[in-house]
Amino acid sequence: MAWLFWLIVLVGLGVFLNFKWGNLPPFGKLLSPFEGALQITRQDYQRPGVYELTGKAGPVVVELDGELIPHISAKSIEDMFMAQGFITAQHRLWQMDFQNRAASGRLSELVGEKALEFDKFQRRFGIKEAARRSGQEMMNHPETKLALDAFADGINQAISTWPSRQLPLEFKLLDYEPEVWQAESTGLLLKRMAFTLSAGSEDKAMNLILEKYGKSVVDQLFPNHLHGEDPIIPKGTQWNFKPLPVPVIPLSLGWTDTTDDGIPAPKDKLRDDEGIEAKAEIGSNNWAISGKKTKSGKPILANDPHLSMKLPATWYIAELKAPGYHAMGASIPGAPGIISGFNDDFAWGVTNGYPDVCDWYKVAFKDSDRKHYWYDGNWRPTVLHIETIRIRGKEDVKDSVYWTHLGPVVYLKGQTPFQANIPIGHALRWVAHDPSNEMLSFLRINQNHSVLTMDSALSSYGSPAQNFVCADKEGNIGMFSQQGKIPLRWNSQGKFLLQASLPDQDWNAFLPATHLPRSVNPEQGFLSSANQVPTDSTYPYYLNWNYEALDRGRRINEVLRESSDFDFAKVLQLQNDNLNLWARKSLPVFLEKMENTPVKQAWALEVLKKWDYKNEANSVGATLFETWWKRWMDLCWSDNFTESMRQPNRSLTLQILLEKDNSDWFDYSKTKELETGSELVRRSFADALDTLIKQNGPYVSNPDRWQWGHVKATTIEHLAKISGLGTGVLYCGGGKGIVNATSTTTGQSWKMMVELGEKPSAMVVFPGGQSGNPSSIYYSNLVETWRKGQLLPLKMKW
Repeated sequence: MAWLFWLIVLVGLGVFLNFKWGNLPPFGKLLSPFEGALQITRQDYQRPGVYELTGKAGPVVVELDGELIPHISAKSIEDMFMAQGFITAQHRLWQMDFQNRAASGRLSELVGEKALEFDKFQRRFGIKEAARRSGQEMMNHPETKLALDAFADGINQAISTWPSRQLPLEFKLLDYEPEVWQAESTGLLLKRMAFTLSAGSEDKAMNLILEKYGKSVVDQLFPNHLHGEDPIIPKGTQWNFKPLPVPVIPLSLGWTDTTDDGIPAPKDKLRDDEGIEAKAEIGSNNWAISGKKTKSGKPILANDPHLSMKLPATWYIAELKAPGYHAMGASIPGAPGIISGFNDDFAWGVTNGYPDVCDWYKVAFKDSDRKHYWYDGNWRPTVLHIETIRIRGKEDVKDSVYWTHLGPVVYLKGQTPFQANIPIGHALRWVAHDPSNEMLSFLRINQNHSVLTMDSALSSYGSPAQNFVCADKEGNIGMFSQQGKIPLRWNSQGKFLLQASLPDQDWNAFLPATHLPRSVNPEQGFLSSANQVPTDSTYPYYLNWNYEALDRGRRINEVLRESSDFDFAKVLQLQNDNLNLWARKSLPVFLEKMENTPVKQAWALEVLKKWDYKNEANSVGATLFETWWKRWMDLCWSDNFTESMRQPNRSLTLQILLEKDNSDWFDYSKTKELETGSELVRRSFADALDTLIKQNGPYVSNPDRWQWGHVKATTIEHLAKISGLGTGVLYCGGGKGIVNATSTTTGQSWKMMVELGEKPSAMVVFPGGQSGNPSSIYYSNLVETWRKGQLLPLKMKW
């Protein structure tokens, strides 16, 4: 264990050195290798103060306030972005560098062979190639080229003036130095974001279900629309466009398999032994309330993206001011501009749209060298990409990736997918591989001043498709849903695996931007999105079938419909809302099934009967219910659906229970008894109590350990999972499917409220701090404020 002792010593020494010397100005002569780069007159950027930089057009003032938030005022947009890049790098350099190495599949260079499969996956999925294509697109546009060049110059100026011994702690622990920042670096960051939010796929899982049960069962258990949906765009909205002809379902359509990389044979069986990764608990909320429902008569906008929570934090707050440009809010370290925020007249927020923009196509290769594949009656050549992966301490590894006109064949026969939901021998068609310029859209949104011109700002946006909510000081509110490049599909195209050999299964067109769902100033006086289905069934195009469960969006709309006189206090109350709508609907049914049933743990039923359906941190009822229904769902479906498949929606499962308690779906094939849904409710209750007792001890002797805040155990890890640089357990409420969607490792990564009066008024928080330095008081100083459900005022200085 000597290595462990020295590792602890190294970590402690690194923290000590950073604490002792990390805030001192750099030594030696200032280097200025970039033409027109910022000239520094004071080299301490780790504490509040006013700093003056010299840009091309004149002085640039950077004021770091009491939370280390930079307020940048420049004479030109170019100087403004240079300063943003420079000051962001001062606080988040390691985070930016590490995330880009991960996105490009280069972690093996740092940590050795243990990251090899991860690196292969990143390369095989084509994230680096996607970044290259979009990087060219961005650099071909003068507006984004100026921003990216200036931003990179600022970052590189920070790197060039940073002595190695003062580099952030993680560089020392991992023993490497930062690289020069390039425009492609920002492209990698954006494509990694697109991967997180748009590259998930259950095509393989659904194909397994289709093969086992047939289409009629799939249609019954996995419908494209669920009963009780409350869509993003209000029901009954009239679509003011003439729909394009929807493609006809091709006669050639048939299931495909994942068993080999030859021509599919319909009699072959699909593999069902590979397992599938659980859907990530990510999402977001946003809403805008018109003045007729607020105390001030002015619109209020709110946004809280739900992402995996890490330290350093996902977001970095900044104010940017230059002639023709003034915006403030949350930026992503590594990209210029503001992603979610406001300017003098306008505010905006984002949630993930979840249209289906990722399909898998079975490829038939001509022979073992895979130089050709079958398409439209001919052998078409593949394009071979040789990926060279450097491995620390070992020889380089070369990996071959075969690209078709659709995209890369991510895994071949004999290879083990890094993510089990990826079908072997299939080409990936992913919209993020197409050249796009999302950066231009965000830069234009930053400078937009009216809801009525938002569509123009979004015109270049590609991926990941987002729901943009917005409001302006003239009183307008708007929701622009599913904004991005969306394929024109036949109904349910992409719900299952497709065939690469058949051109009628390709994407042949995309929806015009003016045909994407949107609403401005609806009669109801509000607009909201929570990753739910975007429209009712009158919308003429198929977008996806697999949206977020109903409850979070319905709860937000319930509060927004029933209440008025909103102010910040009332909006914050909704952001912190812990009401479990699913429990309110299903628990009475469960309790009814338990009547007249002797149980060993009767106290638990009494707790549940008195529970207020709120997942508060101190709630034992929340712990009991969440454990109970998860076990019930497992008992309902585990006999019929393997881990490689997915389970039907919980609302549909409850509907089956209410309509047919003795449904065959509840009966176990390996037992003589006839199980019913009610029997599984009772059995799952006993199982849930046994599990909780094993995990937390008997309730009577350990009541605090049964509280939801302890069981859920929200924690924030370090980005590289370096022990000691994250948080302990954060005692807080919330959960998946709840407005306060804080789970064990995911949650409200950014919370913002903006009221659009004569001047914007804003409140914000995020779980972290502005600094990426673990020894800085600004590394995690906002975590406790966030945990308590509080926000801080965010004011423009300029």
